[in-house]
Amino acid sequence: MTAIKSLLIIGLCTLMLPIYTYAHSPSAFRFKGDDVKHSVPLDEVHLGIRSSFGSPRDKIKPIDEPKFRTVRRTRMWSSDARVLVVSEGDKAKAYPIGVLNRHEVVNDSLGHRKIAVVYCPLCGSGTVFDRLVNGKLRRFGVSGYLYKSDVLLWDDVTESFWSQIKGEAVVGPDTGTKLTWLPVENTTFGDFHSRFPKGLVLTGPYGDSIYKQQAYAGWEKKNSPGLFMNSWEVSPKLHMKAVVTGVVVAGEAFAIPHESIKRFGRAASVKVARRNLSIEYHRDADLVRVFVHLTDGSRRPLTTLRAFWFAWSAFHPDTALFDEDKASLAR
Repeated sequence: MTAIKSLLIIGLCTLMLPIYTYAHSPSAFRFKGDDVKHSVPLDEVHLGIRSSFGSPRDKIKPIDEPKFRTVRRTRMWSSDARVLVVSEGDKAKAYPIGVLNRHEVVNDSLGHRKIAVVYCPLCGSGTVFDRLVNGKLRRFGVSGYLYKSDVLLWDDVTESFWSQIKGEAVVGPDTGTKLTWLPVENTTFGDFHSRFPKGLVLTGPYGDSIYKQQAYAGWEKKNSPGLFMNSWEVSPKLHMKAVVTGVVVAGEAFAIPHESIKRFGRAASVKVARRNLSIEYHRDADLVRVFVHLTDGSRRPLTTLRAFWFAWSAFHPDTALFDEDKASLAR
C-alpha cells in the first residue's frame, strides 16, 4: 500500500509541473492594455508556460513556507550537488538546485531580513533579493512569462513583472524600481557541509524522490540560447552554455568563464573600471569569488552572478571577458 501511495504522489506531482514551450511564437503578453508602463519591448515578453486554463501565474509553485533540515540530517544530496548558499554570521542556508528547478522562487528570511531566493533553470542563474521594496514587504511569484529566456517574477503589491537578471521591475507600476541584491554563492553541497556544519538545507513540499529527478537533464549541453532568443543575438565569443561568473563594477560588466580561470589555475588580479580586482577559483566547488581592493589595503567581496554565457551576454552585451594572457597572479 505504501508503494502504491508513493507512486500516486510521484505521478500527481509530475503532472503538477509546468511544460515549457520551446517553439518561437508571438508574444502572448497582455497586461492591462498596451499603454502599460514598461522598460522593455512588450513583444519580447513571452509566455513561457503552456497552460490549458487560467493565468500562467504561479503554475510553477513558489515555496512560501520553506522547511529545512540540518545539514547533518540531509542524506539525499551527493557532495557535488549544486546549491545556492546565503549566510549571515554563523547562520547559513542552502537551497538545492534540484528543489529550485521545480519551484524557482523561495520567499524566506535570514536573520532579520526577508529574502527572495530566485533560480532560473533556463539561464542557470541564481539570485537573492531583499523582499522589502519601497517600504513594502513583497511576496514574489513566477509570472509564467520570460524576457530573454530569463524568468519574470511578479509581486503581490503592484503585480509588476520583475526581471531576475536585471534585478528590477520591467513591466507594470513599479517599472524602473531596482531590487536590492544580496550575496549568494552557487556551490556544492559538499562545500556547504564542510563550511557550515550547523547549516540548514531547504526541503521541498513534494517529497525527496521528486527532487532527485533531473528536471532539466542535458539542458546545459544543448547548443541553444534558450527560449525566444535567436542564436545571432548571443555573442560568439563563448559557447552559448559556457558557465561564467559575472560582476558589474562601477557600471562596467565583466565575465569570468570558468574554463578560463580553471586553466589559469591560480588566483588572478585584473583591473575593471579602474578598480583592482582579485579573482579566486575554488576547483573542488567550481566556485568563483571576486574581491575589490580598497585604498586602505583591505578588500571587499563583490556580489556576483553565475549563469550561462547566453544569458549574461544578453543582458550585458558590452561585457568584458577575463583574459588569461592579460591577467596577473594575485598577491
